[in-house]
Amino acid sequence: MAKRAVKRKTTRKKAAKPGVELRWVDVDELEGHPENWRKHPRKQRQAFAEAFAKVGWAGAFLFNKRTGRLLDGHLRKDHFPGGTMVPVLVVDVSEDQERLILATHDSVGMMADADHRKWGELVREVE
Repeated sequence: MAKRAVKRKTTRKKAAKPGVELRWVDVDELEGHPENWRKHPRKQRQAFAEAFAKVGWAGAFLFNKRTGRLLDGHLRKDHFPGGTMVPVLVVDVSEDQERLILATHDSVGMMADADHRKWGELVREVE
């Protein structure tokens, strides 16, 4: 007997306005955030440079147009010389929201559990 497609009634929340704009900006126009808590050791800088040389852009900076400060991308900012046009996601958030983004942007992702077997397989494939 053939299965009949069943239509399910789903309730979807209306998507919020994105409030994010993608721009290409001269890296010199991006002011680092004075409350940035991340430090970038030489080993990380080298890893970024090697990855970027192989794949190019795989993400964007995050910048608050309201305060004129960078929220994510401080390592990348330091990597590129002035005059380099870089992809920037521009948001317009309050200073309180800005601090929340600084505190949680990467931190939430770091809370994920690692599947070391899968990670090891992936690393072996790309080496």
